[in-house]
Amino acid sequence: MKSPLNLIDKKTLKIMLGVILLLTLFSMLIIVFTGILRNDKIKKLEEARYIREQQALTSSLNFGIEDFYLDPENSGGIIVYPSVERRSRWEREDVRKYWIDPSLAGLDKLKEENDKRVFEALGIDGK
Repeated sequence: MKSPLNLIDKKTLKIMLGVILLLTLFSMLIIVFTGILRNDKIKKLEEARYIREQQALTSSLNFGIEDFYLDPENSGGIIVYPSVERRSRWEREDVRKYWIDPSLAGLDKLKEENDKRVFEALGIDGK
């Protein structure tokens, strides 16, 4: 039985092998350059994300915990802390005298304002 390679002229066989070799090399170069370009894109995206995170961190450091105790209606910036003399035991009359119902104290509004500030600092849409 004759070898199938003997059916093709040696010159033609060399040309075919050369073309196959060139196509293989060309394909490998395309794969390598595509990988390099893709890695560059990934690096650029990571750098952009890092910059955004640093900006968010910097902007979030522009306020302190005292900002959350400020009354939004008090533009003077004076922080008022309620204080009552310390006692080891409280009588009912004293409790009634100082008790404030949380639902009437405007805590919901204060919570909304604080949440808004946190969302702004983190760059998140609150709603």
